Amino acid sequence: MVGPPIRRLYRRRSRSARRRSLPHRKQFPDGKILWITGQFETIERPGKLVYTWSLEPETDVSERVTITFESRGAATEVIVTHERIPNTALRDMHEQGWQGCLDGLAKYLGDDGLASR
Repeated sequence: MVGPPIRRLYRRRSRSARRRSLPHRKQFPDGKILWITGQFETIERPGKLVYTWSLEPETDVSERVTITFESRGAATEVIVTHERIPNTALRDMHEQGWQGCLDGLAKYLGDDGLASR
């Protein structure tokens, strides 16, 4: 069973997933702006999201992201698989970005695994 804080975050993401598309704007400290676009392929509540991912204007390649949520007792393990990445430099950038996202999620949930909001 997925814990309550993850379930709330998943519901928020799932509501936006109803549109079946994924526009997201990312601005970097140097001022560069990238758009992340894609389409949701699979939404299996409460444990799995699969969507395509493309960085505009950087690539025309359709990458794929799979995020699964697996119960580990009182905790939830979040597993991110990002595939079809066209080159090593982009892979390294994605790895850094996902690590930042997961670190932010851990900070948001706190030491006890409960959302601070």
